[in-house]
Amino acid sequence: CRLSASAVRAAGMLIRKREEEEVGLRRGGSEIGIRDRSKLGDGGLARVGNDKRRRTVCGSPAYMSPELNAMEAYYGPPVDLWALGCFAFEVNHGIPPFKGESLDTLKLRIKRADHAPFKKTLSKEEQKLIKGLLVVEPFDRCPAADAAILWEQLAGRLN
Repeated sequence: CRLSASAVRAAGMLIRKREEEEVGLRRGGSEIGIRDRSKLGDGGLARVGNDKRRRTVCGSPAYMSPELNAMEAYYGPPVDLWALGCFAFEVNHGIPPFKGESLDTLKLRIKRADHAPFKKTLSKEEQKLIKGLLVVEPFDRCPAADAAILWEQLAGRLN
């Protein structure tokens, strides 16, 4: 089954986990019907119901949003947007945005949105989009439509 992130979201599902090893990109060919496309893996963690608060903690600590790390009830879409920001940062820099010598240090950096500095070669627009996803307050994160632009840029970069 092939679903794009936007199709999953339109179906009212939340993904809750988005990490580099779970994203596949395929370069299209010249044959009819073959296109470039991106896929999300690990659908076993997906749930229906974006409007319900969740309490399940899942994912890699470095990709978890501040609300997940604080063990607070959360809404799925803002958590997904945070994870996309982490993924985008890692694709562009080769390292996760948040690191810590211990789990407590990592959680503190995430709580403060204290990510590693951006590379000077990253465009201001991409920096703005990533920074807009890595916002502590869940409903202040950039809108999903803006995140879709970033997703397309990442797909082009990884192909």
